[in-house]
Amino acid sequence: MSKYFIFAVTCFLFYSCNSKNKRHTYELYPSDQKIVIPIADTIDCFSTCIKHYTDGFGHNFIAYLDDRTNSILFFSVDSSKLSHIVNIELKGPNGIGKVGGYKIIDLDSIIICNKQTNLQKLYIVNKKGLIKKVLNISDNPANRKPFWVAPPLSSLSMDYVLLKNKIILNSVFYYQPRTQNDFEDNKLSAVYDLINDTLLVNPVSYPNLLVNNKVYSPFYSVATDRSQFVYSFCGSDKLFVTNDHVSLIEYEARSNYYGNKKIPVNEHHNMKKHVESSRYSSIYYDFSNRLYYRFFIIGKGLNKDDNLMSISRYPTQFSIIIINTDFEVVGETLLPENEYNPRMSFMTEEGLYISSNHIESDEFDENKIKFRLFKIRRNEK
Repeated sequence: MSKYFIFAVTCFLFYSCNSKNKRHTYELYPSDQKIVIPIADTIDCFSTCIKHYTDGFGHNFIAYLDDRTNSILFFSVDSSKLSHIVNIELKGPNGIGKVGGYKIIDLDSIIICNKQTNLQKLYIVNKKGLIKKVLNISDNPANRKPFWVAPPLSSLSMDYVLLKNKIILNSVFYYQPRTQNDFEDNKLSAVYDLINDTLLVNPVSYPNLLVNNKVYSPFYSVATDRSQFVYSFCGSDKLFVTNDHVSLIEYEARSNYYGNKKIPVNEHHNMKKHVESSRYSSIYYDFSNRLYYRFFIIGKGLNKDDNLMSISRYPTQFSIIIINTDFEVVGETLLPENEYNPRMSFMTEEGLYISSNHIESDEFDENKIKFRLFKIRRNEK
């Protein structure tokens, strides 16, 4: 019996160790599930800020910033019809100016960020667009240096995070960084207490993005699993992770499709170089599958007649790097050219939705907003 016992234990250990050493790889694929919503011809079919929101009754909405009308449109996912519009006034007692981004607390409390981030103010408005509260970032005595709030966009996903009565805000450089000290002196995030109206700037600084005397883009996307915050900078192959907002841990997460050179931040004003350059974009966390999705936009070689603004809005091609919770790259999916738009995407419990309304596609429709659900497939090596 002892021989059989030893043999059984040996087999168990062998197969157990073997299964642990198996490396799973992943890929994203387009499912048959789509969201198609008709819009009026006065509404722009491109938006820099799209959010999915589920209310307390389980109703699902797509919130859509229309820059033309300076309003946030709420569409019902179930009916594909317009539910209501939150109009934001430019001037007057409830004037906020041009909307740069927003965060939904609930349908009657929406945080608005003005495009002029140097105002250092956030606004909470109700369903009618009336100001309920102003959050003064610059007036806070805890702020040792100016903290410039980044708009919570979806074109470069950097949403604010709500934790009970507190909001974790992201920052943006208010000048062009030139030295390592510039990165060390500026902080990545801050916490605003909505009850006490106080701002606490977190100690964690920007990572050093100075390479060979060239500064690469300090713009970033951020994702969180609620315990760790993962920063993906447009000009860096690395991910920067913190769980205490004091220090960062670096992980390599380079795309396999990095063909074109990165450009220094001082050349970003040059639209031609910006479009030609490959760069990282949004990062999302998939709670259901415990994976991160990092977008990588592949730079495009230009022709004389190319419309630079159009290519900037609708990049030609991109990939999505798939990263596990140990921050190992476990896959990368290359999407077809001119079919999906990486600058219009959002996460839900179902998975990742990406706009399927590309301006160069034969199926492009300027009177619709269209999204397709991407699901994850696991492979074994």
